[in-house]
Amino acid sequence: DMYLNQIYEEDNYIENMQLLSNLVSITKNKDLINLLIEKWIEVIVNKSNLALKLKGLNVIEELLKIHESILCCKKNVDIKEWGKAFQSTINKTSFRIEFLLAKHINLKIIEFKDDYISYVDNIILLSRQLESINVFLEHYRQYLSFRLLNYEKELPKIENMFINKLTDNCGEDDTKKMVEMIHDFELSLLINNNISISNSFQIRFSLISFDNWPKYPSIKLKIPEEIINAQTNFQQVFKEKEKIRKLEWIPILSNCSFQLNNYNIKGSIIYYLIIEALINNNSLDDIGLSKEEISSSISILKENNIITQNQDHYKITCIDKNSIDLQLPSFLSPHRIKNKETEELFQFRKMKIECAIVLIMKQKRILEEDELYNITKKSFPFQFTNEDFNESVNKQRIS
Repeated sequence: DMYLNQIYEEDNYIENMQLLSNLVSITKNKDLINLLIEKWIEVIVNKSNLALKLKGLNVIEELLKIHESILCCKKNVDIKEWGKAFQSTINKTSFRIEFLLAKHINLKIIEFKDDYISYVDNIILLSRQLESINVFLEHYRQYLSFRLLNYEKELPKIENMFINKLTDNCGEDDTKKMVEMIHDFELSLLINNNISISNSFQIRFSLISFDNWPKYPSIKLKIPEEIINAQTNFQQVFKEKEKIRKLEWIPILSNCSFQLNNYNIKGSIIYYLIIEALINNNSLDDIGLSKEEISSSISILKENNIITQNQDHYKITCIDKNSIDLQLPSFLSPHRIKNKETEELFQFRKMKIECAIVLIMKQKRILEEDELYNITKKSFPFQFTNEDFNESVNKQRIS
């Protein structure tokens, strides 16, 4: 324990990590290697967040290094036993890993480079170790929506690559919503290219199917007349291509780019409406947001030195950058899902397992419990546990 903690505290971190990796690769004692892997992960996830940040590292990158070390040890000991130790330990982290993994993938996709293609397989292998893969997929869907709403042109190829890999490893049922989200994005591009807009500004629209995208707050904002006219044009083209579906506008998700004191600012339309209200000495209450949402948005503007605050008074400041790309307000940003949402995801997972057991028993009629477990486990690409099986089988016996 003391040695592992020192790895993240001492200056010679890289040398220590190499020694630790070598130790894992040559150790043949199964009990020792299980303990080493368990302690290694425990230190990374629970004890060394600050040390990792100070060294410019993150939890997911470190977990990938451990996983790689395990895969490199095939010739020395039973890799299945080591894999069990790795899997068991990361699944004790109360859903932190699922969120961190989705967030890490999001950053990698945004800064995409060609050499990341080989990196995708390693990420997918790590995700397969998660028993709560459905929790990870929900976090991934949140970040996917965030990216799709911000893409201005064609979809980067790595997006489809990740979706295809996730589908292969998790099944079509678990990724079909994300596939439909990408279809919405592609239809949005097509319609945006076929609408006529005033030359005084540029605007694009994003289609969101309520059944597939994450839920967003329905807030009515005071939208400029030019945007309302562009909405009408978009709606006319949409009706020509989609005869059944109807449009409902969600202005809270709008992004824009505008000039302030000869500087270009890009971000949520909320920032534009706040700055416009301050310039014209209008009340912020008229925008249509709650006080908490206004406060969250203003904090981003203050962090970027766009406005200053003196008690309840705000002032536009001189920006020291040619352009600024503002992050989303916290109430619109992807977030770690709450316990209630997690429970709903697990109830859906249990339902799928129970349905699979019923179908298998209808086909086979008579099966030993061990045989039923093995057949059921093969039906699911995600990590299937004894607890999953026993709970579902006991429920079937009761019913």
